[in-house]
Formats: sequence, structure tokens, C-alpha cells
Amino acid sequence: MRKVAHAANLDKLVENFAVLEQKIAKTQGWTNLLDIQLEETKRLLKLAQTKESCMKEECTMLHRMIEGLQSTIQNQCDVRDENEQFKKCIQVLEQKIQVAEEFNSKLVRIQSTSVKSPHQDSSALPQNIFKRKLMHLQEEKNREISALRQTIQELEQQLSGSQDNRLKRRRF
Repeated sequence: MRKVAHAANLDKLVENFAVLEQKIAKTQGWTNLLDIQLEETKRLLKLAQTKESCMKEECTMLHRMIEGLQSTIQNQCDVRDENEQFKKCIQVLEQKIQVAEEFNSKLVRIQSTSVKSPHQDSSALPQNIFKRKLMHLQEEKNREISALRQTIQELEQQLSGSQDNRLKRRRF
């Protein structure tokens, strides 16, 4: 009977061992599958981190580009505002020129009538003073006009240059 009991125990032991081997094989299969999934997940994580890094670099580059464009736009606005101020200044100076020319023509008329008048010597001194003052004002006016025109030309060149640079940047 002992042999039968030992045989039954051995059969049961072999049966349990076979079940354990099946469970171990099944567990190893699951472990291998999980290892494969873990490797795939690591690969996807690394890919996602690389993409994130590239996106951050691109975002930084785009922010710098936006800042540069904002600066360019601000400069253009400043130049336009300055041009408008110069144009207004030119208009004011042109009005002053017109007033000075009217004054000059009136002065010439007065001088021509005073030349015809008999007491020429007593009024010659004030007329010469007015004439010199008028000539001085005209020279100063002409200098200011030429300086303003040159400034306007320089600003227009800067404006066209900055617009050219902006177009060149867009090409890239």
C-alpha cells in the first residue's frame, strides 16, 4: 500500500509539477510580452521626448523671429511717425517761407517807393537794416529747408531699406 500511496503521491507530484511548468511558461510568456511592451514604450517615450525638444527649439526660434518682426514693425512705425512730424514741420516752414516772401515783396515795394521819395538819405539806413535782416532770414530758411529735405530722404531710404530687409527675411 505504501507503494500505491507513493505512486499516487508521485503522480500527483508530477501532475502538480506539470501545472507549475505550464504556469511558469505562461508567466514567462507574459513577462516576455511585457518586456516587449516596455521596450516599445521606452522607444515611444524617447521619440516623444525628442519631438518635444525639437518643438521647444522651434518655439524658441519662432519667439525670437516674432520679437525681431515686432521690433522691425515698431521701427517702421517710428520712422513713419517721424516722417509725419517732418512733413508737418516742412509745411510750417513753407508757411513761414511764404510769409517771409510776402514780407520781402512788401519790403521791396516800400524800398522802391522810398527811392522815389525826396528824403531818401534819412530812410536809407533802416531800409538797409531790413534788407540785410530779410536776406539773413531767407538764407536761414533755405538752410533749414535743405536740411529737412535731406533728413526726409535719409528716412525714406531707411524705410525702404528696412522694408527690403523684411522682404529678404520672408524669403528665408
